[in-house]
Amino acid sequence: MKKQFLIFTLFFISTHYAVAEPLATSGIQLHASYQIVQVNEQGQKISRTMTLYRTENQVGQYFHDKGYGDWWSKNSSSKIMLLRYFPKYQQSIEYQQDEIQGLKRQADFWQKKTQLVSLEFLSKMTIENVEKHEGNIIKVMSYHDKGQSIYVRWIANLKLLERIDIYSGNAMVSSWILDYLSIDPEQVATYACTIQSYQSTDYADIGDNESNPFLAKMIHQGFTERIVVTSNDFNNKEQSNTRHQDH
Repeated sequence: MKKQFLIFTLFFISTHYAVAEPLATSGIQLHASYQIVQVNEQGQKISRTMTLYRTENQVGQYFHDKGYGDWWSKNSSSKIMLLRYFPKYQQSIEYQQDEIQGLKRQADFWQKKTQLVSLEFLSKMTIENVEKHEGNIIKVMSYHDKGQSIYVRWIANLKLLERIDIYSGNAMVSSWILDYLSIDPEQVATYACTIQSYQSTDYADIGDNESNPFLAKMIHQGFTERIVVTSNDFNNKEQSNTRHQDH
């Protein structure tokens, strides 16, 4: 109990992150960066960085250790398309909704992508405190169930995760911490234009373009199988039976 109290006390210390400019009371377009620490089965801590770009109908997540990012878009009919982009090659692969397995089973998929956590999940948590930081309203929340403890700092007015810490007993499983945040629309627009300028190939046409060295490499590394979206309540990882590691 003493250890758990210490964890909870440390969590309530304000998270500090760089802010590019004063924040508005509501934000749709934003650019955020997270430091992620995950603990594997051997107890080793693995650190990585994820960059998030968000507009009303588009959201991009770039995990720097993977060498590629996912740019999701939603049209007026709420159909979702994925552009998996590879900055090193300045090329991308385009997936239509029917080429992405699991989407229809996730009504809150878009929330998980744009906010990193669903509102349904947050509704199960207990609000412990409400703070104000840089003009934002931050809800400090916790959840405990079957030996697992989850602590969240939620930027309510931006609908954005500031921090999440997940514990199994007293052992940390993973932690996501926001370390940069900007609502400058030009940053998001510039990034989106860069991605959309890459040479794009439809997923269905990959097999007909093996003469393209980039696509030949993707076929060799397993990018011929469909994207499968899992139903994880947090982080919503995409799994595609691929073994790709681009260094």
